[in-house]
Amino acid sequence: ARNQSQVLSDLKSMAAQYLSVWGAQQFVEDMANITGELELQRKSLEVILGSGSAAAEMYSQLRDLSQQSPYTFEDLLKAHRQLAAFGIDAKNIYGTMKSLTDIGAGLDVPVERLILAYGHTKSYGYLSGIQNRQFETAGIDLVGALTKHYNDLADAEEKAGKAATHVTRADIFKRMRSRDIPFEDVEKVIMDLDKPGGKFYNMQIRQYDTLGGKLRNLRNNYRIMLSEMGESTHGILSFFVNSLNS
Repeated sequence: ARNQSQVLSDLKSMAAQYLSVWGAQQFVEDMANITGELELQRKSLEVILGSGSAAAEMYSQLRDLSQQSPYTFEDLLKAHRQLAAFGIDAKNIYGTMKSLTDIGAGLDVPVERLILAYGHTKSYGYLSGIQNRQFETAGIDLVGALTKHYNDLADAEEKAGKAATHVTRADIFKRMRSRDIPFEDVEKVIMDLDKPGGKFYNMQIRQYDTLGGKLRNLRNNYRIMLSEMGESTHGILSFFVNSLNS
């Protein structure tokens, strides 16, 4: 019985040592993989922005935002690439992405859905029925927002003593069918949702301030921690990866 007990004890000790070594190896592999993935993302930013310094600044901004967002760092990097692909000016990409991710967080929808609707409207130059339905299914009453926008403009015209025409929701649909709602008007009402006083203003940070928001963000912050550790030990990681490949 004593010998059997000793064998079991030895097996437990060996298993603990194996798991310790395996855990350390897995940790290093995870760190290498995540560091490599984010390094490629940083290179993509350099291509999009055409500047290493601008890419480094944007990388830091997106990383910091992800640490207070329901979206991961990788989600935000992908959103940035998508907006660039739709022709959003480089200087406006971060602000546009911040607003769309705030709105997406408030509606609890993937930000890609909002980017597609917004980006296609930008590409066409006007609001179509298809894009309006995309906004509607994501939870945005764009027709109502446009109705209010045009009526606010009409009220301002009347106060200035000028002739003005107010609109109804039916009028918005008529304008939509005749392609008379320019992208700039859609952009205005969407971006207003994330301005001070807007329905979704700073929604990501507001969600992060809850316990649920902070718990949901743990995995993202862990991955960021691994990537920063990987950057600081880049030479060691390269040696490790090369050893695995050889």
